[in-house]
Amino acid sequence: MAEPLPLFLTPEEVRSRYSVRVLVGARPVAAGLCHRDGLLLWERVLRAHAAEVGEPQGVRAVVFDLVFERDGPHWRVLRFSAETGDEAIEVAQQLSAALPTGFLTASLERLTSEGTPGEWHPDPASLDESGLVALVATFG
Repeated sequence: MAEPLPLFLTPEEVRSRYSVRVLVGARPVAAGLCHRDGLLLWERVLRAHAAEVGEPQGVRAVVFDLVFERDGPHWRVLRFSAETGDEAIEVAQQLSAALPTGFLTASLERLTSEGTPGEWHPDPASLDESGLVALVATFG
């Protein structure tokens, strides 16, 4: 039976079900996502998502979430960011070229084609909650 949508979860419940590891200096390469501790192979990625995160009228970054593991209602995610504009578009294009279309969210596809993900969150916690809800709605 599918998990119910995680409405009205506490921040602790969201963190326990959407486990994010933030990477510094991550970059897409031909085989996968290269980061300080190794390489996440593209075939391990279940879903790729992009959203702008930051102040409404201030500093923002484009945040990329790569979901790579599921254990029941729990999801493991690698997160990295890029500057808005050309840097984020280039990363989105690399992800789009490396992953099957069905693994890309609409926001990542929009970033590739239009230059903006069209999704914004004021902080990482709201991105986590939104990401968890979308995963449960998509995968059950």
